[in-house]
Amino acid sequence: VKANMEWADIRLLRRAGVRSVQPGIESLSTEALRALKKGATAFQNLRFLLGCAEFGVRAGWNILTGFPGETPASITAQTDLITSLTHLEPPDTDILPVHFDRFSPYTQSPESYGLRLRRPLPGYRFAYPKLPERDLWDIAYHFEGEFTDDPRNPGLRQRLAARVNFWRTRHQQARFGYRLGFDSVLLSDRRPDLPARDTRLTGDRARLFRALIGGTRLRDLWALGWDKGELETVLEEWRRRRWVYTEGTKVIALAVRQQPSAHRSPPARNAPGRPRTHFPISPERRGI
Repeated sequence: VKANMEWADIRLLRRAGVRSVQPGIESLSTEALRALKKGATAFQNLRFLLGCAEFGVRAGWNILTGFPGETPASITAQTDLITSLTHLEPPDTDILPVHFDRFSPYTQSPESYGLRLRRPLPGYRFAYPKLPERDLWDIAYHFEGEFTDDPRNPGLRQRLAARVNFWRTRHQQARFGYRLGFDSVLLSDRRPDLPARDTRLTGDRARLFRALIGGTRLRDLWALGWDKGELETVLEEWRRRRWVYTEGTKVIALAVRQQPSAHRSPPARNAPGRPRTHFPISPERRGI
């Protein structure tokens, strides 16, 4: 599936019996996703992972590295972000180097990426030991390539791989959940490497956190009457606590509702979270 699905669609999948999906996430850095020409952002990918956690759907995904255009900043950003995400579904493996596949832009126009295709993956030679080299190139799907890489990247990739491994090994113990009260929000944070705390939000802060569930835009919060200065002060505090993730003018809460269920109403599409609409139960609605 594509990772730009709305939460309502993830909920429909779960109610239809889907328990796991394979999204094309590939990276949690918008800069890296642009280099990969994925047409997605880190915010969309993170929102998808949160939606899967919210409704009890497992996401099988991986982080790709070692591709043309990868920068130290994109690797470092992901390494730092992982500290906030250990309660979400981790990648299936630590990190994966990119393969250059037939029919991809990398093999169709390698020169535009500063890439030189070197050879088919070595496994093809073991499978076809007597095949001429030219024929091997014709049947191969995966290739190795050479490109100019920042000399800082290998060491940063090792740090990223170690951090992903930490995520994968500590995920079962990590928790960051919320419970909605009548006029409050209860947050319970048990993520590794972060202070363990239980917090009760009330009043305007509770209403703000509710609006951030599922993600929203700052202009939508301003339209609800939030003062820009006060809003930025609160969001900065929550960013330091790693309660929210922001990208440009978008912001999303990182906590997951305790006891995930596909029978709750998801936030409206591209809008702040709203209270569930209650419908009267009638014989017609019950199918009687």
